Amino acid sequence: TGTKSVDEPSSLMTADLKEYMTQEAPTGKVALVFTDVQSSTKLWENRKMEMAEAISLHDGILRGLLKKHRGYEVRTEGDAFFVVFWSVIDAFNWCFESQLELLNAEWPEKLLDYPPAKLEEPYWAGVRVRMGVHLGQPACKRNPIHGRMEYFGPVVNEADRIADSGHGGQVICTKSVVDDLEKAEKEGKIESSLKTKWLGKYPYEGVTQVLDIYQVIHPALEGRGVTGPGKFPELRIDWTLPNAYESTNFPESRRGSKSEEKKGMPKTKGSNVKASLAKGSE
Repeated sequence: TGTKSVDEPSSLMTADLKEYMTQEAPTGKVALVFTDVQSSTKLWENRKMEMAEAISLHDGILRGLLKKHRGYEVRTEGDAFFVVFWSVIDAFNWCFESQLELLNAEWPEKLLDYPPAKLEEPYWAGVRVRMGVHLGQPACKRNPIHGRMEYFGPVVNEADRIADSGHGGQVICTKSVVDDLEKAEKEGKIESSLKTKWLGKYPYEGVTQVLDIYQVIHPALEGRGVTGPGKFPELRIDWTLPNAYESTNFPESRRGSKSEEKKGMPKTKGSNVKASLAKGSE
């Protein structure tokens, strides 16, 4: 009697899963993006049924745009994504296309009457997602079980903490990202304009020096803000960190009797750079 052949695991994969498992992972100097839904705990507590649908919609939008912009999904935790890109142009293309699709998505009606996801045309609708972009060369290795690339090291921790300091609907980044965008502009790789606004120098846990943090603004979302058009509250910073007093925005109420001098403040509070929202993922 003949023996029955057993399919190899790879032959049992769907085409999408096989593509996911064999996707080329960015290595070397990469753009790291962390995202998170603001006030998700409150939303789950007060709009449980609607949030189940909303998170499915949120995940579908973010995940659905990754292939287009050469993004590599490293992991998700709840409603938070960690994604790595080959370039900062790809990263911003993904961030802002995601923000625009989230804004225009068909959210559950009852979700839109609750403050953290309230409909406030033309700039707010549905869950509000904070995003942070950092640039660096993390350590990486393939997971021996599933074969996907894992990223770790100080630059990953920095990227996570930087993103977490932002607010829902806000996209922030480090100076290394802005410098890279300006370089791409000079090399003629860029077409459409993004504005960058210098927010200040900020301390982060595990980082010895305060970091220059910028808000990045897409033309279609220029008026999006909380405290005013294009304006958000102060970043969510732990002001008890040892080097916090070096921040340009250190709260005066926390200073001692002897005022600490603010260090290294740039002459201008912002700059304009251009980034491709149409190409750059080619």
